[in-house]
Amino acid sequence: MSGDITKIKTIPCWVFFGGVNYGYTDAPVEVSAEVVKKEVQADQTGDEILLSIVQGTNLRVVTTFKEHNKENLKSLYVSGGLGTEFTDGVFSIDPETNTTEALCTAASGDWTPSTPVIGIGSATRGLNLATSAKELKLVPIDPAERENTLVAWKASPSPGGFTYSGTEESMIEVEFSILSDSTKPAGVDKAFIGDPDNMPNYYSEA
Repeated sequence: MSGDITKIKTIPCWVFFGGVNYGYTDAPVEVSAEVVKKEVQADQTGDEILLSIVQGTNLRVVTTFKEHNKENLKSLYVSGGLGTEFTDGVFSIDPETNTTEALCTAASGDWTPSTPVIGIGSATRGLNLATSAKELKLVPIDPAERENTLVAWKASPSPGGFTYSGTEESMIEVEFSILSDSTKPAGVDKAFIGDPDNMPNYYSEA
């Protein structure tokens, strides 16, 4: 029995989130998969596992984006519940019981920015991240490897920080948790790996 060196591959890919190609990445794009199992034992048989019952699956994708722009950062922060697209707001406080050290407009009044900003605050508390999840697609660069495309219907990002530096790239670290999509068949309601052209009814913006 011998191996097949033609099956030893490198498969670089582009990462699409919400239909947008996020460009270059740093280091491999890592996909982790886990089967959640309930292992059943009995006192009569000691540590022997009598049954192993599948209770669910977990799928995660981890990557670091090398290309930094505000639109991509906003999409990741808003979809991941870390921030909001802040466009307007009137805020008021009681000056006798509250103080502010903000070196900007007075605490009370109109806080509407002239252009939208990425707001980070308590407004996302209690948010159901399934409602803001987007499609994640890993597309091999080589068209011959299209059968290794991974499509996840609902990916919820957990974006990390980024760097301000004059010598290092400003990269964005992200971990995507793949959620179930109740509008898809049970066999593929989280994701599928294969050529999207072979999947009936599949449609993507990218």
